[in-house]
Amino acid sequence: MENIWDNPSSLPEWDDERFRKMEEEDGATWNDNIGREACKALYNQWREVMAGLNGLFSYTSPHTGTSEAFLHSQKNMVMDEARQVAVKVRSADTAGFYVLKMENAAVIRKSAQFVASQILAMADMGFIEAGHAAVVRADIDSFRLLFRKWIQTFEKDDYEDEWGFFV
Repeated sequence: MENIWDNPSSLPEWDDERFRKMEEEDGATWNDNIGREACKALYNQWREVMAGLNGLFSYTSPHTGTSEAFLHSQKNMVMDEARQVAVKVRSADTAGFYVLKMENAAVIRKSAQFVASQILAMADMGFIEAGHAAVVRADIDSFRLLFRKWIQTFEKDDYEDEWGFFV
């Protein structure tokens, strides 16, 4: 079993070799190093957020009037959304079409905003210290700034969005 302090984010490190192998198998080459580097920075920042969340949740406890089950469900809900961000960032880098990248970006934004909101709510409910919540929210804000840079690397293509959402 892995010690949490060996990998406080509980997420794998970014693996450039993984993407090179995928490109070789597909016969494709990566033309957008700026996009990949922005995606890598985004993922690594989210690893910082995850490390903060794992640390934050390592000492939470229910207060008077709430159950352990309620606190557990709140933690799970936040961590599920947080893991979704990591998965979508990694998969967005391999999405070739603009529409697919934008779909992933929309999910990433929604999930990151949810995590930030829930951390604030949990601090308001007294489950976590407000100061510690502010540190994690600051990491999420840093992520947001990198997110904005990352989506600027997307290039619109000729593929049409059947739903008409990302036009």
